[in-house]
Amino acid sequence: MRTYKWCSQNPPPCDSISGNVMRDGDNAGGQLSSVSGKSATGQVTHTTDQADTPKGQITITLNTQTDTVYADNLSYCGPSSPVAACGA
Repeated sequence: MRTYKWCSQNPPPCDSISGNVMRDGDNAGGQLSSVSGKSATGQVTHTTDQADTPKGQITITLNTQTDTVYADNLSYCGPSSPVAACGA
């Protein structure tokens, strides 16, 4: 995801542009271990930005009405999300 810090002005993790492609500076991964209704829990096992996306337990919740996923106070919008649902 975006860090909102440009690599031309900040050390990694940072965002950059190559040609017409923006490269997000915060990448994280892990594994989900349980699902209940529209929520899932799991572990973030690696991250490039420990401050914004820390390792450890995570809960992810889907809102099908707004096509939005919430994960630890962050919103991720799908293609059917309403305008400004994720700050854009």
